[in-house]
Amino acid sequence: MPDEPQLRSDLQAVIRGYRALTYRGGIDADVEGQADLAEEFEIPLQTSITEVRKYAYHRKIERNRTAAHHAKKFHGTRCQACDLDFGERYGKIGQGFIEAHHLRPIATLEEGVPVKYDVAADFAVLCSNCHRMIHRFSDPSDILPFSKFINADVADD
Repeated sequence: MPDEPQLRSDLQAVIRGYRALTYRGGIDADVEGQADLAEEFEIPLQTSITEVRKYAYHRKIERNRTAAHHAKKFHGTRCQACDLDFGERYGKIGQGFIEAHHLRPIATLEEGVPVKYDVAADFAVLCSNCHRMIHRFSDPSDILPFSKFINADVADD
């Protein structure tokens, strides 16, 4: 019989595995269950089972919206990558709009472990385009190289 620390470690591994399975919709390709998930998260019915599971998993572990709100208050509403201000560009309907970008990738977070955020260090604010594009960049957690890259691109045109 293993010692207590090994038993604890094994039990934690089993619990993490169980959570991963339940967050992902289980191990069965339960079409009815997938339809329920799709309805719960307002996902189009023609979406594949794999995509429904991915989206449901993401939504279930989505991070604290309050932290994103505080990040926007701290950083303001001007894109930290391209300098766009939606209020200046779109007038009244754009005032106050910006997206909070998590600088700690979701894959680096451990399931079941509460996360405490430092809004200054763990978030950036980005316009919608930059937010989408930074996820295609080599390191989406580092705003400065991304900003230099997109602004150099603009200067070269």
